[in-house]
Amino acid sequence: MQYYYDEPSKILARGGDYINKWLAISRHCKKPTDRLDYIHGACLFMRATMLKQIGLLDEQFFIYWEDSDISFRARNAGWKLALAEKAHILHKESATMGKQSEFSDYHHAKSGILFFKNIIPGAALS
Repeated sequence: MQYYYDEPSKILARGGDYINKWLAISRHCKKPTDRLDYIHGACLFMRATMLKQIGLLDEQFFIYWEDSDISFRARNAGWKLALAEKAHILHKESATMGKQSEFSDYHHAKSGILFFKNIIPGAALS
């Protein structure tokens, strides 16, 4: 489970998000019944054999959506996503970029467009 750094008893997510491809958004998984489409970078452990097969994190994403991209590439290559249910991760959300900065908004939108173009061929996102 992933918890807020400043509120260690409050759940941030169950390690990842689910994605609505039609609305081009993601939402944190908080319940065991939520569909897990990708694992957050703060919670990500990867096998070297997987990375040799699918490649490293894509540098085009810079700081956002790279975790969703590598999770989708891994699943498309036959790998499975899994959660370590007993893990306890404290995440200092937005520590790198700051909350709600123009720089953060720009890169989140730019990387999101790239990600959704990759998973939805022919998407009219630009």
